[in-house]
Amino acid sequence: MQASSRPHPHSSGGKKIWRRLIIMVLTGILTVGGLAFEPPGMSRATAQETDSLSGAIIHQEQLLPQGDGSWVMTGRQGRLTIQWPSDAAVLQVTLPAEGPLLNVSDGFEAVITDIGPAEVIQKIRPLSATQPKTLHLELYAEPGLTSQPLIKEMTLEEKSSVSSPRIQALDATGAERPPVIITGGGYGHRVGMSQWGAQGLALQGVSYKNIIKHYYPGSDVVKRYDDATQTVRVSLQSLKDFRKSWTNIEEKTTWTLIAPSGAEIQDASGKSLATLTAGQKYNLTYLKDTGYRFEPVTDSQASETTGSPSSIQLNQTTLLLKPKSGSYVELWVTAVHPKQPAAGSVDAKRFYEGTLELKASLIQGSDRGEISFTNLVNLRQYLTGVVPRESYASWSENALRAQTIAARTYAARKGFGLDKLLVDTTSDQVFGGKYGIHDIQKPYAAKIDNVVASTNGEVALINNQLVTTTYSSSNGGWIESNDAVWSSSPVSYLQARKDQYKLPSGKTIVPEEVATYNSQTKQYGPHSRYRWEVKLDPQVIESKWPEIGTFQKLVVVKRTPGMGAAQVELTGTKGKLTISGTDFRSKIGNSVLYSTLIVPPVYSNELAGADRYETSVAIARQGWPNGAATVVLARGDLTVDALAGSVLAKQHDAPLLLTKPDALPDKVKEEIARLKPQTVYLLGSQVAISTAIEDQLKAAGYTVIRLAGENRVETALAVAEAIQEKAGTPVRELFIATGDEKSPDALAIGPYAASQQIPILLQQGTSLHPSILSYLEKHPVEKVTLVGGEVAIPKTVEEALKNKITAVTRINGSDRYHTSILIAKTYQLPTTQIYFARGDLFADALAGTALAAKMPAPIILVKNQEVPASIQQWLSQEVTTVGQFTYLGGPQAISLSVRQALEKIALNITK
Repeated sequence: MQASSRPHPHSSGGKKIWRRLIIMVLTGILTVGGLAFEPPGMSRATAQETDSLSGAIIHQEQLLPQGDGSWVMTGRQGRLTIQWPSDAAVLQVTLPAEGPLLNVSDGFEAVITDIGPAEVIQKIRPLSATQPKTLHLELYAEPGLTSQPLIKEMTLEEKSSVSSPRIQALDATGAERPPVIITGGGYGHRVGMSQWGAQGLALQGVSYKNIIKHYYPGSDVVKRYDDATQTVRVSLQSLKDFRKSWTNIEEKTTWTLIAPSGAEIQDASGKSLATLTAGQKYNLTYLKDTGYRFEPVTDSQASETTGSPSSIQLNQTTLLLKPKSGSYVELWVTAVHPKQPAAGSVDAKRFYEGTLELKASLIQGSDRGEISFTNLVNLRQYLTGVVPRESYASWSENALRAQTIAARTYAARKGFGLDKLLVDTTSDQVFGGKYGIHDIQKPYAAKIDNVVASTNGEVALINNQLVTTTYSSSNGGWIESNDAVWSSSPVSYLQARKDQYKLPSGKTIVPEEVATYNSQTKQYGPHSRYRWEVKLDPQVIESKWPEIGTFQKLVVVKRTPGMGAAQVELTGTKGKLTISGTDFRSKIGNSVLYSTLIVPPVYSNELAGADRYETSVAIARQGWPNGAATVVLARGDLTVDALAGSVLAKQHDAPLLLTKPDALPDKVKEEIARLKPQTVYLLGSQVAISTAIEDQLKAAGYTVIRLAGENRVETALAVAEAIQEKAGTPVRELFIATGDEKSPDALAIGPYAASQQIPILLQQGTSLHPSILSYLEKHPVEKVTLVGGEVAIPKTVEEALKNKITAVTRINGSDRYHTSILIAKTYQLPTTQIYFARGDLFADALAGTALAAKMPAPIILVKNQEVPASIQQWLSQEVTTVGQFTYLGGPQAISLSVRQALEKIALNITK
């Protein structure tokens, strides 16, 4: 939806092509935003096209192929699996500006490359040369937000057709420009009730009345109306909106309808004029000289037509259409012409109870008139048409009841549309007509009826006054204030605060963090828009604000009370530009930036245990919740063996656990049992990890492989050999770090090295270690990067390497903290996830390298009681996007004061 000056209940919101996939996703049996679409049959041409794609599209879920090469969603969430061809570089996807929402599977990234008034273009590519074999696309039709969920077109492009496997633009020097990554939370304006938050509370057993009290503090739920007798008037504006881009006047002004049980046509005073035949299909038009015309339509698929009724012609400007009690009028949004009854690939239908009021107005320069529709229904009919369109009908009943209270209260504050019409779009509340006609709706129809009936007439009141029950899809954990969004007078119960709720058990929860439930794992979790990430080609920002020149940086310089972006500063080669967060979101697109909680508050968590061993267990549980086929085990009392093991762990998608040399800690033993690996790698000799531990693991049924040398240097070499043997490709590049267990240099380089599968060797002494020299003679290494300064790796070692290797570079900062930053910057590690570790005592962070490598994400070193100046400067002046901070170890590793300081710096908060 677009934010406006007044509160709405909720917010919005040449290249060679070798294979063309066209997917038009329209709500078929599904009703989204009130529109329901029925698919026609598949043509022969489409069947042939589908066959040609059989090698690419290998699975579809809640998506049906159609006669024009399109697909129809049969649920709110569609899934498509594509076998990624080895010679494909980019998949381009074109979506309507209003959605649906698109998610891509791990191993791929989607970058938005163009945003127009009607569509958004995204390009999807693998994140690495060794891309996953399959791409999983998920499409989400958000209730009340996605009015026309379709994918217009998808095209796959060969690698030979693009100059680089990357899809970003190049700068003036020819260097690749990374995408602008914007992270955030929530979907919509975030004022008042969070619909997903209501679902989270309902899943925790909170009543609908307490849900309302939580989101509108001080309110009570009281019965004031009778739904059966209260009339509501709704302008069906969405019907016009659906056709606003149509250019054919005849099609734009022709409507098709059916009254299954018949309907009476009356004039504006209620006088009966004519009757529509039950079950007969009519084309409805309005002409200047003759007025309304109901023209019977013959079904082309019928073998014989007999007794067709005559056309009905009524020279009026206003008509009332009244179906028989308990029935409805079926209105087709797309036109069906008498000579071409099957024209149009998709027929969109809605079903309206009560009375339809038709008003005609002539189109300038035409003899045809445009017909506007208003639906007169009772409050029960209105609410059963709103609730399942604004929320998921499958949600918990108390969440739906809370939605009903909010919707009824909102309608009451608007006078039920009796003076000024309610609108059936997100300008007010999405009303889609009668619910429960389509097959996919039928299982929920009785539930929706019962939900509305069980709250008959109830509204939210404060001091006997109707509450302003604004709501949005999601707030991201922060409720926004009404005055921050609409510049209106502050409302006491619509003020900014963290969205937290204390359960009767005493446990405090964030409702949106428990808004979904996995029946297999029996775990609650957040929904998909609680946290989000958007990647924009920098040219998108440059096209919207050309005055900044070449884009360089985006910073939130001022925040709202609800932590939204009040002001955004864009920096480019031509200068800086400050705009409001609302304008930034609106111009980029409300379905692209889901809320103004952009460049969001830093969301932090801690991975820690009672000691370093239990911390490694906590990290394994975070990164490998469903188990792992392989586990890497290293000693925890001395760090060096573990530092070299991060690349091996990434190669096997394995957690890195720590053990005492002579005994496997109980918690580590339990975690290995939970992970259920087939293989356990031991790093180091029997001195590092005893034979007793090895025997214990073998007795438990695991295959145990020990990688060891006579010392830490040779153990690292043994790990490197194992990595090369499994990869089956020559080693072209190496990192070399010091073997001093007091140095964390290998810790900082670990995530990047692991993600690129570049072995890490350890060097000791002032001369190049003989075993490393032998390794270089054995393998065709072309590049070596030394990690750390000359104290860590002496100049003599560097010179010796240059005698063997042409490309020898060094990455080092003024200290270990600065070095960790240089690593993140040099290798462009994304900052949407940052891991922080203590720089002097870093045993807690050892296992974190394997987890950070999964992203990859940087590991930044800090002090226990102080944020180093280099870190402060980097976060405040160079990092353009922050999201999740993860602290490796408890407060004894990184103090609470340091954590708070880091988050304030990242948020650009000076107070």
